[in-house]
Amino acid sequence: MNQYNYAITDIEIDKFKKVLFRDPSFVKKVADEYTNGTSLLRTDDDHKVFSFVNPAENNELNHVDDHLFMKSIDFINQHSGWTDQFQYFEMNEKEHEVTFRLFKDGYPVFNEDGMADIQEYWGENEIYKYVRPYYLLSVDLPMKSNTVKLKSATQVISELKNDSSINMNNVEDIALGYSLKKDGDSSDILSFKPAWYYCYNGVWKVLGGGDKDGLE
Repeated sequence: MNQYNYAITDIEIDKFKKVLFRDPSFVKKVADEYTNGTSLLRTDDDHKVFSFVNPAENNELNHVDDHLFMKSIDFINQHSGWTDQFQYFEMNEKEHEVTFRLFKDGYPVFNEDGMADIQEYWGENEIYKYVRPYYLLSVDLPMKSNTVKLKSATQVISELKNDSSINMNNVEDIALGYSLKKDGDSSDILSFKPAWYYCYNGVWKVLGGGDKDGLE
């Protein structure tokens, strides 16, 4: 599989502020937070990720929303929020959550800091929580070696079976993917490194690493 380094550019937070707050003129900024007294948008400049919470919406719902998937797509369409190659990845109907994940060369991208996910949590009528990156991949930087040879699927399954800490009945899926990380100390260069991932009890983990590297 290919590996990549990309330079990135920021997306202006004002673009999201204008659509997430009913009246942006009442929004005040303090440090890395924007608020109108009720809703809150907090930015993480190190990872280029923001979270928006609208506590006026009730997220403790007992019913299944039959329109959850379509309204999640419509919500992003309404503010032209499809940046780079994001695709539908998973849905948690109980939590009223829909996740879209960044894909590269047709493979899912994972990052433990939320840099590869668009997450929507819905309330009764409106968005309750919205977490997503605010950057664009801009320039594919040349690398001395841009290919990586990975283990075969047979080897991966054998490795999982031989791991005493893993119950194979709880392994729900195995897939090739990309690990997304900041390249060194630069916040403007991202590296995409190929790896095997497995979904264990609803959590995606990178093979060979015990830490959670995806999302529930």
